[in-house]
Amino acid sequence: MSDGCARGTTALIEPLYVDVLMNPDKLDPDEALARCFVAAGLVKAPFGAQDLRDLMTAAGADGDSSGTPVDPAAQELVNSEKSIKCMENPSSMGKEE
Repeated sequence: MSDGCARGTTALIEPLYVDVLMNPDKLDPDEALARCFVAAGLVKAPFGAQDLRDLMTAAGADGDSSGTPVDPAAQELVNSEKSIKCMENPSSMGKEE
């Protein structure tokens, strides 16, 4: 019964709510995360989506196991508390909610 109800209500509303909460400007997800990294003081502007992808690759956090050596400084930045806050919710700007 619960699954049937969810399909007609929360299953439709929840994704929209999460998207509005986490990405109100409807940015590319990588761009939203890059902006959060700048706002949180993790990196300096200009820093965009491609810079973020390069950082994730350097940190070994992009899921690519092509043998690219991991940069410990990039890994430390990506694993920092502010970075994790940004990844949880890019509109948080790395702050507690």
